[in-house]
Amino acid sequence: MGFMKKIFIVLTLLLLLIPCLGASHNIPSNKYAVVFGFGGGQGRVPKAYDCGGDWDAKVMNSILKDAGFTTKNIYFKTNNKVTMAEWFNAFDWLLSVEDENSTVVIFYSGHGGPNVLGSTDFGMPEDTLASVLSGLDSKKQAVLIRQCGADSLIDALEAPDRIIITTEGTGYRRGSIWGHYFLKEALKEGKGDINGDGKISLEEAYWHFRWECTMSDNYEGEFLL
Repeated sequence: MGFMKKIFIVLTLLLLLIPCLGASHNIPSNKYAVVFGFGGGQGRVPKAYDCGGDWDAKVMNSILKDAGFTTKNIYFKTNNKVTMAEWFNAFDWLLSVEDENSTVVIFYSGHGGPNVLGSTDFGMPEDTLASVLSGLDSKKQAVLIRQCGADSLIDALEAPDRIIITTEGTGYRRGSIWGHYFLKEALKEGKGDINGDGKISLEEAYWHFRWECTMSDNYEGEFLL
């Protein structure tokens, strides 16, 4: 179907992204995330699809907190607070706190273009982004991007310890569908547990999205959220 121009998954290392829910609060969190969302599409899509990059970011923020990421360890910005300066602030912060044992998640949903994370007027060019991410020590990295031109970032972002999930489309209507099925249904509500083991991998969430949008075959994966 026409909802999805391209979804690409690179899984170069099977990593336990987020430990089981309910871990002891006495254990210091070593999980960090940058979560940005730009909801420039409000009013342009059906409300049933919960549209907008800002909405996607809020759902992702909630998913991470459910999984043990603390509020202080999530650099969260939406809409007019998503600026080029904030991208640099976010990555400066991330590089200052993470280490090789950290879990690192980078998430963006919203307006974008080729070869830039976000838009040219408030985003980060891919060469700058690649340089920044090369400075990460973490061996457990996940990058999730939903924007037009997202596939153009894949080559620059590939790394041995990093899983990349991107989706791109020609408008915000697709983004709302991705947010609804991949984030809200599969990860937040637990409907992506294809094999029924009580855990949801990113692969399972991806194939839940594919199944709902394209009637693809189900798939059981191992990258756990």
